[in-house]
Amino acid sequence: MSSIQKSRWRLHRLIIKLGDKWLALIEQGTQSATNFLTMILISSFCGLEALGYYAVGRYVMLLLGGMQNSLVSFPYTILFRQQRAEGSVELGSDRPRSVGAGLGYARRHLVISSWFGGLALVLFLASGLATSVAQTSYTGLCLALSFATPMYLMREFSRRHEFAHLRIPPATYLSVICATLQLGGLVWLRYCELLSVEMAFVVVGLSCFVTNAVWLICRAAEFGRTISRSRTSTSSLRASEPTAEQGGELAGILVSNWKIGKWIFSTQTIMDILMLAVQSTLVFFVDETAGGIFAACFAVVSLCNPVVRGLSNLLTPVFAKLHAEATSDQLVGSVKKSTLGFAGLLLVLGAAVVLFGDHLIGFFYDKPIEQLTHILFVLSLSMLVQAAGLPAFHALNTIGQPRKAFAPRVVGVIVGALVLALWGVSLKELGASYSLLIANLLITGLTGLRFWNSINQNRYSASSSLVSI
Repeated sequence: MSSIQKSRWRLHRLIIKLGDKWLALIEQGTQSATNFLTMILISSFCGLEALGYYAVGRYVMLLLGGMQNSLVSFPYTILFRQQRAEGSVELGSDRPRSVGAGLGYARRHLVISSWFGGLALVLFLASGLATSVAQTSYTGLCLALSFATPMYLMREFSRRHEFAHLRIPPATYLSVICATLQLGGLVWLRYCELLSVEMAFVVVGLSCFVTNAVWLICRAAEFGRTISRSRTSTSSLRASEPTAEQGGELAGILVSNWKIGKWIFSTQTIMDILMLAVQSTLVFFVDETAGGIFAACFAVVSLCNPVVRGLSNLLTPVFAKLHAEATSDQLVGSVKKSTLGFAGLLLVLGAAVVLFGDHLIGFFYDKPIEQLTHILFVLSLSMLVQAAGLPAFHALNTIGQPRKAFAPRVVGVIVGALVLALWGVSLKELGASYSLLIANLLITGLTGLRFWNSINQNRYSASSSLVSI
């Protein structure tokens, strides 16, 4: 073995020893750092107004990505983990014996994911045509998004697929590859003085395209494997996939996924719409500069995302495993620990953002910003409150009661939209920050109450059944 091969092997062993939680943080940290540096490059070269438009386009991509995750990746994760707990998966591997959560099923989810990419392509091409007819300046942005968004959606599918199988090291490798390509391309454009919002999205699409190609090559054997279709399957499999043995398999899987993920889809969509509405209101109806300032402040606060999203990526598979294999008390204990852990970490990180955020904002904008500390404080508090509610939210989804997680989102988004309408024009970015904080306070409080209520109802039903026996 050569010295280079030995070094690679030692690095791989070191990464494995870090453990899934730390690797998940590193993976999400890579994503957050990439987005942060991308926004700095755009703001420093193109201005705060361009940064606001980039943020709007990014939120549209996140909106479509959330829809895909709710209807494709989340149902696959739940089904795969349930079948593994039931013994439908070979011990010591992630290779299911049945087609239900098998590689054929994963391959079909890959195809369904491509449908979302096609939808995004048609949506942005139509938007580009409409803006061209209307003779507006948004045609180039729509065309750039028509390329970047399908590539991003496929990239998100690959990430979620690796997390579903708890293969965190490969997910981390792919994120590093994608980040390196994206930042390298943007720096090159900046050097050539060709950087713009449209070109930034083209680079995002190209980096995702190359990363997708690497992932598909590495998983070619997995997705290309032919799974024998046994006519004998478990009753749970028949219930969750009624049309897998008939024609229209993809449509049947999508219908089945809709039954599993419709409330998560609705919940994720309404939250993404709130963020898109806040950013779009500032950019299109208040002031482009205010939209850029809000985007910069939110980017600084989003440096906490390695904790929020990195650990939350593990909540669904971990809670699904506890729900399938452990008792409700153990699930509740895990939710409590996760809630306290999220709140404690975000408290420390939020304080750091408030103390040092003005220095970080200097990378985006070198002029003084009014009420900057106030804005950062409100956004940091909003992030802390949101993170504290994530464990209860994921737990409700895992125990099969996502409907109870949807109503708090509706209440929070409606109230947040009202606050935005009242304060958005007068207070600008500060009013937008308060709209998010008030929305998250309501969402986290109501979600926690509904989770504890659901657990208590289950315990009461179980004790009543024992008494009747």
